[in-house]
Amino acid sequence: MIEHPYCTLDDVKRELRWKLDDVSKDSDLELAVGAASRFVEAHLRRDFRQHDHTAEPLTIRDDRAYGRDLRLPFYPILSLGEVVTPDKPLSEGTDFYVIPETGVLRRFSGDWPLTSASDSTVTVSGMFGFLEPIPGTPPTGLPEHVRRATAMIAAALSGYLRREQIAPDGSRQDLPTREIPKTAFTLLEAGTPVL
Repeated sequence: MIEHPYCTLDDVKRELRWKLDDVSKDSDLELAVGAASRFVEAHLRRDFRQHDHTAEPLTIRDDRAYGRDLRLPFYPILSLGEVVTPDKPLSEGTDFYVIPETGVLRRFSGDWPLTSASDSTVTVSGMFGFLEPIPGTPPTGLPEHVRRATAMIAAALSGYLRREQIAPDGSRQDLPTREIPKTAFTLLEAGTPVL
């Protein structure tokens, strides 16, 4: 089973233009999907997993506060529990509002009371990220551009991707390649929200 995949084997088979019922190389493709999913996380410097912080709240330091905005490390926000500053608990709708898709808590007035002091933190409880209802399957609500780019990257990493090249004599050759298509990077960059 693939841990936290961002595409399916069928997605990769479509990229490779294989028949979906061909299972002869599924174990190779599973490895490629896992590697491609971790590649996407490293490239975007974030993951698309579920993060349950209902029992153990997140501790947010000053490097995530930008004036009125507090940017959570995991998003979207699925549910929000308590938000506690060094001074007091804050209330959604009174002290701040939530922009769930980007993981931002925005104060109605004033900045977040955070400094670089080690005890200056905000704790936030809740559920964040993307639900993975069936282990080994892509998360619910995963952005389509992430899924498509992951499939393209997995196809390249599998070693089964082929590119047609034209030789100097005009003949066409179908050659294997492990080069990640530029389109995959374009998809990832185009869909990354600017915070």
